[in-house]
Amino acid sequence: MWTKATDAGYVSWSVDDSVRALVTTREVGGAAGVPLSMNLSFVAGQESADQVIQSRRQVAAWFSQPLEAMVYAEQVHGGEIAIVSQADGGRGAAAAANAVPAADGLLTRDRGLVLSLLFADCVPVFLAAPDQDWIGVVHAGWRGTARGIAMRAVALLAAQGIAPAALWAGIGPSIGGCCYEVDETVVHAVGATVGKPGAGEAVPSAAPGRFQLDLGEVNRRLLREAGLADERIESAGLCTACHSQWFFSYRRDGVRSGRLGGFICRK
Repeated sequence: MWTKATDAGYVSWSVDDSVRALVTTREVGGAAGVPLSMNLSFVAGQESADQVIQSRRQVAAWFSQPLEAMVYAEQVHGGEIAIVSQADGGRGAAAAANAVPAADGLLTRDRGLVLSLLFADCVPVFLAAPDQDWIGVVHAGWRGTARGIAMRAVALLAAQGIAPAALWAGIGPSIGGCCYEVDETVVHAVGATVGKPGAGEAVPSAAPGRFQLDLGEVNRRLLREAGLADERIESAGLCTACHSQWFFSYRRDGVRSGRLGGFICRK
């Protein structure tokens, strides 16, 4: 279930008392009422490395964990997913250099690890099988969606003995079909993965050769095709480009945009 407590600095998704996911907002109240920017990227936005680390510590504290419990990935808009463990704790947390290389998804069965990815319009997809210990998060931009990254995560979990029907999925805030205009190249790439028309199909826009695409709905459909029950796929229903007061958006703000974080942890 999604809880839209944006005034707290995040929206949250939970399956039960043991699994919790967060997608951060742009800022949260800081000391003496001064807002703390929640740009979580070392390479995007205007914040210093020290400010980014401070914000990351704040996120870790929301999970009652230290910064060293966080695991970040070097996101490359691909389809690779890494299985991580306690030995990976702290990777990428205080510097981008030692993040898990060339991965856009993270899975673990270890308690207390905070799986951590960055977003600025792309789709955060959280996965959880709380009765069987596994959790995960993937970064599904159009390239990752075209590579079926959410389906790959389900398949990797199936290889660990987790039946797709046992999984829950949370689709976090991302750019909606209302604001995401793409060209035919993107439509064809995503369509090659999605197959026959259905939910999330691109809709022609007013501009010739341009289309409106709802990547969140595309990923919902792909999760269903991977074997998840529709009632176990829960969407936040928030467009990052529409809600400028809450979310960073690369499509809206360009290179000035910071990065939100998508995080999941099992107690």
